[in-house]
Amino acid sequence: MNRNISNISTGFPLTEDLGLNLAVNYPADRSGRIYSENIVPDIIITRGDHFEDLSKDLKVQKAVTWLRDNR
Repeated sequence: MNRNISNISTGFPLTEDLGLNLAVNYPADRSGRIYSENIVPDIIITRGDHFEDLSKDLKVQKAVTWLRDNR
């Protein structure tokens, strides 16, 4: 298992202009723990999107705060 890659999807070309991406594995954290069930976020944020100015986006603000507090 390559723990440096977080993407567990594999692309399958179907035609020259069309492809299919499928999740082909379970996600694992850097310690090797495999998550075969749904991963529930610690913090759920709904709404608050501000695509024109991400500094006003509630999800971005909460993520920055979390990163600062969990160094």
